[in-house]
Amino acid sequence: MNFLFRAQAFIRFLFKSKGLHRVHSPFVFRMYEDLIRSNDRFYAFEELEEIRAQLLSDQRIIERVGIGAQKKSVPLPLGEIARRTLATKNWCEIYFKLVAHFKLETILEIGTGVGLCTLYLAEAHPGARVVTLEGDPAIAAVARENFEKRKHQNIELVEGLFDETLPDVLKKNPSPQFIIVDGNHTYEATMRYFEWLLPHVNDDTFLIFDDIHWSADMERAWKEIKQHPDVRQTIDFFRVGMVFFRKGQVKQHFILRSSFTGI
Repeated sequence: MNFLFRAQAFIRFLFKSKGLHRVHSPFVFRMYEDLIRSNDRFYAFEELEEIRAQLLSDQRIIERVGIGAQKKSVPLPLGEIARRTLATKNWCEIYFKLVAHFKLETILEIGTGVGLCTLYLAEAHPGARVVTLEGDPAIAAVARENFEKRKHQNIELVEGLFDETLPDVLKKNPSPQFIIVDGNHTYEATMRYFEWLLPHVNDDTFLIFDDIHWSADMERAWKEIKQHPDVRQTIDFFRVGMVFFRKGQVKQHFILRSSFTGI
């Protein structure tokens, strides 16, 4: 990650971002006010954050495979890998609240990582089924360990390169309601996955891209995604971009600053 680029992108974001009072979409306003900004606590949060703490302190050396935007494989302590890759506590909780509130039952995660965010998704709604894709076998093994800790039967981990696994996953799961794309942060891959996902979205789909300002490539992809004619509304939270396809809605793009926004 180019930290200087990301810092400059954050400054640009701060100048462009608006407060909630500038949001004129009732759906976006209510979702943001009632769910994203809420301080509601749920039963699983403390227990799942204990797993985060265990991961961050784990000194096992993991030999990662160089894939996607991460071309080089460098052995690292698991704790360092977790520090670099884990979704923040705030975002894990936001995903949980969205899935729980809207009772979303079919969830697709492209980029399992060590599996903590996957656990938040799986525990948000008793009827949820989570299909999660991971390209690195060493990281997938760590995720499986974490799934076993919580005894989850509603998580399917698909191991392999996304270009090889995603088409088949979409055939078997044609209408995922909640989709997180968090892997292979290149322009070409991001746009390819977006195009593959388009036939499977509808008015109720939540499509979320992580690290939309991670690089110039990711910013370019985010700009093109916003401009796509099927996209009706987007929200840029700097780290995360949300995409909605609600037909009949005026095309709108929101850049929202919040207490959990950061580099």
